[in-house]
Amino acid sequence: MPDCENLHDEVISYFSSRFGVAREALDKLTYTERGGEEVWATSAPTPTGIVSSRPAGVRILRRMPHGFKPTTVFLCILGGHITASRMEIEDVSVMKQLLLGQPVACALDDGYFAISFRGDILGCGVAKGMKARALIPTQKRRVLLGCLESERALS
Repeated sequence: MPDCENLHDEVISYFSSRFGVAREALDKLTYTERGGEEVWATSAPTPTGIVSSRPAGVRILRRMPHGFKPTTVFLCILGGHITASRMEIEDVSVMKQLLLGQPVACALDDGYFAISFRGDILGCGVAKGMKARALIPTQKRRVLLGCLESERALS
């Protein structure tokens, strides 16, 4: 397991270079690596007496064979701090297509990006060869599709 300072710098470097997140937005968090494949972050010390099989905080990254994969949860937490690798979507039909697991055309560099619908970060996506796919967990996709349907019914 890497020492904390190296992991701290590695995480901040990743989010700064890939997503344009300012160091100040990430610097006060404490990062913990679990099992060599998951990175967790917390902003508070773990209360004494609590025993858990998971680290305190939220899982923010997974180590993949080709680098880090950010979690939907952490991209949503970062929200407005994300200024790069961000796909802005205004069109309901494009958003629906992504949520249904279908690829859409994009002009993003290959790799992970934040999916933004009308200014709000909804989760993680991956771009490859000018095509984008959503990597948002299935249950969250269902909820978001329901919201889109409700909006359409109100229009």
